[in-house]
Parts: sequence; structure tokens; C-alpha cells
Amino acid sequence: MRRAGRIAGIVGAVGVAALAGAAVWALFDSSSAVAVAVPGPVSSTTAAECAKLVKDLPQTLLGQNRAGTTPASPLTAAWQSDDSNSPPIILRCGVTEPTILISGSKNYDPTSEEGYINGIAWLMEPTAGGYRFTAAQRAAYIEVDVPSAYGTETMALPGLASAIIKAVPQQDGTAGPDPDPCEYGCG
Repeated sequence: MRRAGRIAGIVGAVGVAALAGAAVWALFDSSSAVAVAVPGPVSSTTAAECAKLVKDLPQTLLGQNRAGTTPASPLTAAWQSDDSNSPPIILRCGVTEPTILISGSKNYDPTSEEGYINGIAWLMEPTAGGYRFTAAQRAAYIEVDVPSAYGTETMALPGLASAIIKAVPQQDGTAGPDPDPCEYGCG
């Protein structure tokens, strides 16, 4: 009887271990995750700000659900439909300064387009498949790629603004929204 009880305990432990392993595998299964290049290297301050941002981002954006990223990183986020038929919206925090802003770079453009949406000043650059928006007045550069499949690409930005303002300070270290360039008139 004692041996049967021990065997039952072993079988039960193996079953629990198998279930736990399956749960861990399902949790980290990257087959449905979106491939995103991880920015780096970043300072510990930037890493902490970006991790807070990624944690506080909305679960849905333009009707797309939050998706896992591969490799998993506290610097990246993605949104995509559950059936993966739509292209993903991708956010990367802690990217390098866009070359379009760097005087002397081959891409430098002092007249680059910027939009102010819900307290964030966004650099707007067309890409082959949509637009890349970069929050360029924050302590960490935050890049969002929105495919043209979503129509008006800028509609993704209001849903991100409050999380960015709360998690990542302005370049000078102060909290709050970016200064509104049109506060005293833009026309």
C-alpha cells in the first residue's frame, strides 16, 4: 500500500510538472509574437522609464490587441489582430536619435515634419508601408511604426500619449506634456 501511494504521488508530481511546463511553454511560445528589433544599449534610467511605459501602454490600439514581442523586451510593444492577418503596430522605446534630426547626417532635414498630438511632439516620417512617428522631445526617444493599413496613421498616437507623459519625462527632465509649439499661434 505504501509503495502504491508513493507511485501515485510520483505520477501526480510528474503530471503537475508536465502541466506547469505546458503552461510555461504556452506563456513563452513566440509563434504568435511579433518580431521587433530591441533598441540598445540603453542607460539604466532609460530602461526603467521604457519598462514603465511598456507596462502602462493600452491593451488595444486602433482595434488591435496587445501582442507579445520576440525577443521579449521591456523596451518594445506591439498590437495586432488575434488572427495575425493585419500588419502589427510596433512601439520601441529607447531608440537612438533619428538621423533626420542630426546636423551633418546624410538624412538631416531641419524642416522635417512634426505634429503635436495630445501633449506629445511627434516627428513624422513616411516609410515604405506607412509612417514612423518618433516622440523626439522626451528623455528617451520613442518610435511608433503604424502601417498604412490602418488608414489615418496618426489615429494611433492619442492612445499612447498619456502613458508616455506619465512614464518618460521631457528631455530637460521635467514631467508633463511637451511644450505646445502653437500655444501662441501657428498661423
